[in-house]
Amino acid sequence: MRSYSFVKAVEGGNQFCRITAVFVDEAFRVGASGGEPAIAIAIQPLAAVCCVAVFLLVLYLTRFVSLSSILASVAFAVFILYIFDAKETLYRGFAIAVALLVVLTHQKNITRLLRGSENKVPILKYRDRRRHRRNADRDKE
Repeated sequence: MRSYSFVKAVEGGNQFCRITAVFVDEAFRVGASGGEPAIAIAIQPLAAVCCVAVFLLVLYLTRFVSLSSILASVAFAVFILYIFDAKETLYRGFAIAVALLVVLTHQKNITRLLRGSENKVPILKYRDRRRHRRNADRDKE
């Protein structure tokens, strides 16, 4: 379990400073955990719920956690900038920074996704096996 010293160092600051500290900490693994979901809830709770929906939908369809995370972070920027039209300039900049940093920190995952060697989570394997069997049966006919 990581320590919370990095976030505690900025406890006296305003909400934006604390949110930024938690994000930097999570993105670069400085110390504490909590990360982007907690920040998204603090900035715009409804956008956070929508991002969770995007994450779960992509995870259900592809079984790739990395792809789900990347698309949810990009969706967060889209939700903040266009859908919910946040007026706070710092939040808008923060949403863009989240999307960019998540994409940058997932470079190895993106490479593996493009090569087809990224691991899938084992949930919903039964669904995929049934689909594969159905396709194999159709090919035999």
